[in-house]
Amino acid sequence: MALPKVCVSMRMIVFVAIAILLPSHLVFAQRTRPQQTQEAEMHWQMAMANLKTANLQQSDGMGSSYRAALEGFSRVISLVPRYADAYFMRAMVAFIMEDYHGAFEDMNAALHLRKSIFENHPQSMLRSTLEKDSFDGMFALAAGQFAQADSLFARSLYKNQLRQNGALYVYRALAQVGVGRRDAACEDCRRAEILGESKSREVFNRYCGNSAVVLDITFPQNFQFFARDAQDSASVLLSGTVNRKEVDSVYAILLRSEIAVQRVSMPLVYSPNNNAAPFSTKDAPRSKKSATSSAARFTLTLRLKAECVEYSLRLGVRFKNGADSIVVQRDSLVAGDVFLFAGQSNMVGGEVPMSSKGEFLRTYCLDENSDGHNFSWWQTMASTNKITSAISHIGGLGGALASHIVEEHGIPVCALHPAWGGTSIEMHLPVRKVPPQGIYDYTLNLARQSGLAKHIRGIVWYQGESNAGLGYAEKFAALYRAWKTDYPAVQRLYVVQIRPNSCNDLDQSDIREEQRRLPEFLPNIEVVAANAVQGYDGCHFSQQGYEQLAGQIFRLTERDFYGGKDTIDIGSPSLRQASFTDSARRTVLLEFAPFASHITSSSDSLIVKGVSYSLKDAFQIDGRLQEGNKTVLDAHGWIESVEAKGSNLVRVRLREGIRAERISYIPNKFYPASAVVYDGPWLVTKRGVGVLSFFRADIKEP
Repeated sequence: MALPKVCVSMRMIVFVAIAILLPSHLVFAQRTRPQQTQEAEMHWQMAMANLKTANLQQSDGMGSSYRAALEGFSRVISLVPRYADAYFMRAMVAFIMEDYHGAFEDMNAALHLRKSIFENHPQSMLRSTLEKDSFDGMFALAAGQFAQADSLFARSLYKNQLRQNGALYVYRALAQVGVGRRDAACEDCRRAEILGESKSREVFNRYCGNSAVVLDITFPQNFQFFARDAQDSASVLLSGTVNRKEVDSVYAILLRSEIAVQRVSMPLVYSPNNNAAPFSTKDAPRSKKSATSSAARFTLTLRLKAECVEYSLRLGVRFKNGADSIVVQRDSLVAGDVFLFAGQSNMVGGEVPMSSKGEFLRTYCLDENSDGHNFSWWQTMASTNKITSAISHIGGLGGALASHIVEEHGIPVCALHPAWGGTSIEMHLPVRKVPPQGIYDYTLNLARQSGLAKHIRGIVWYQGESNAGLGYAEKFAALYRAWKTDYPAVQRLYVVQIRPNSCNDLDQSDIREEQRRLPEFLPNIEVVAANAVQGYDGCHFSQQGYEQLAGQIFRLTERDFYGGKDTIDIGSPSLRQASFTDSARRTVLLEFAPFASHITSSSDSLIVKGVSYSLKDAFQIDGRLQEGNKTVLDAHGWIESVEAKGSNLVRVRLREGIRAERISYIPNKFYPASAVVYDGPWLVTKRGVGVLSFFRADIKEP
């Protein structure tokens, strides 16, 4: 276990933790203590009494009571060598006494023993994982592992049984102080006091109350993402209140890779502040003293450049005697572009690919270890490239697309991700209720909390497998209008047209056609075919498939947002018209847009389960049989040949015996006379991008 970088500040937090833990809340040691000899029990009680005395005296760690406590716990260990709690308590005392090596050795021993006990006696040790999280949190807090402690206490609070435990809010507050989240710590102290936890005021007064310097602060979180503006930078606003008149000014420093690049400051002007008692609750009136306190407001702004570099912020105060102090710091801040990835399971499947710049892909989502209300910033980690401890999983499609932007253009990306497997489009429509209900409302609330709602540049939508029949376009239009209202900066939407699938038994040819035609009445939409993407299992894609589709959409975003010059054959061609070329009505000419498309076949033939299929099996005809004038719909077997020779024109030669009226490309689900999901051959551009499927297009007369 590595030693802490700033042992003095950690020592103070551990000191406060022990003061709060004893005597009222240290129940773990008492509950988990094994059967001991009478002598060990006596030494334990004496050591605990000495520790309590030392904390009441608040000595500097060198007092005789601390030494006596240390000796007492050592004696217990000599009598009961595998007693984890004794190592734990001796580690805490050693930490206060600034014997950091000894403290961390004991903490390692305690952690090892506690883990062994849990594995061998999980029921007798503690009654539930609820208590286990709290217990682990105390070990982490004592070891100076404040981020881990914060997460563990948050997870305990999330469990219903302990959500009303005020002590845990105080413990989490101490962990939050350790990671620099003093504003969050103060809020937890407020919650603890409401729950009747008497120790909360002690922590609040130390870090948030009369002894505090800066109150009610607006400040970024660690890992926070800022949307870049037209100047390729983002403004970072810092504000708050200073409550000590001996402070002359405040200043902020912006560091780029730990090198200071900006410094701004502001002199303070104090005035009476009727809100100077931030800890007061609704039912606790302010005292006359607090009502006449003075405070000074400040606002500072820094500019963060959009680049693959992490920035840090330091907020400091300068005293009238010339001294100064850093009061808040934040790390790993970046600026870049924001995209929203929405839909169902194919927007969730897969993983964010490995990347040397994975730390510049961020998201903002609910912390699964929180009490259900805390949202946090997350980054992909270099070792796993997964969003750590986040409910909102960024899948392979969104993750790969964002990674392309980060790697090839050096612009960090924040991915907001309202995607959920098995959802219909109706489940993505806004509800507009308070508190937020449904996927749309939840995401909008999240986007607003992150400060990014007005800065989302593009949306990628992959959904439709859970819908069927007509009316999809109308519902999508309602979703589109809501997006444009709530996310006014959106410039481009990319809609993935679904392909034949076995996700369900629904008829989806109509949906694919409505998706294809969305750009005809909704501006700034580009429809992208999932056709011809590799690694398809009939419903979802392999990781390779998600990355292939992401690469195709990336070329479109590169053209639309990053000045890309590679524009030929990067989009999915869409049918412009179908017409007969001869009076015999035997040849149908399919004309696709854009005009510069170079369309060919993905393969001449494809063998599936022992049966050979060619491109002509991708087409169906509606019409009337010449013999008997019988109407046929979606008929296979009437295509003689298909000619695609690298232009935007495709010729379909019909067999004799049918008077064709409409033509379709791609079956609803299966190969002809088969129960196998259609998976090629396909019409593709020379870049391998699939042509959009179409359904029952009218064939014009020659």
